[in-house]
Amino acid sequence: VDNDTCAIFRAGTTKHWGVGIVAGAGINAVGIGPDGRIVRFLAIGEITGDNGGGGDLSRRVMWHAIRDEDGRGEATLLRQAVIEHFGMASVEDVAIAMHVGEIGNHDLYGLTHVLFDVAARADPIAVSLVDAQAREVALLAKSTMYRLDLTETKTDVVLGGGVLTSRDPLLLRRIEHWMRKEAPQAAVRINDV
Repeated sequence: VDNDTCAIFRAGTTKHWGVGIVAGAGINAVGIGPDGRIVRFLAIGEITGDNGGGGDLSRRVMWHAIRDEDGRGEATLLRQAVIEHFGMASVEDVAIAMHVGEIGNHDLYGLTHVLFDVAARADPIAVSLVDAQAREVALLAKSTMYRLDLTETKTDVVLGGGVLTSRDPLLLRRIEHWMRKEAPQAAVRINDV
């Protein structure tokens, strides 16, 4: 028994070494070196440096949407998209429903797809959230490869989890961009399972 990063890695390459990155509800990575060394991350949330995955992205969508609605933040198409997604009158109503448990985490994670839809319409805030997720994926690859002495070696980096296997075009373009900068030896593969 291991965690999902190992399953994603094993399902996405025939090599016995490389990197697996998952961005589903959360985000995590594992690396296995040619010599069998293993690199992991704690991945228990913000307190261990995690930054990304459907949970984080959805909370950031809500953060920006409500700040637009109440005047503390910049205008964003995310506000109306959140309202429409949940079929409520306001983002405030959505937040209250979340607070009292009428909207659960699983429902909240659906905002990841809302984010991708709004980012495709060139909303600057949505685009910045997608870009930050892409950069975090590249930073996980870079850190893992560095810790395994693979920064000069062509290395399979297998991506999995709902956020990454959504194959959102903007997200994939930004991952490619950041991988060229942060982990140029990464051979990115997206898992289909």
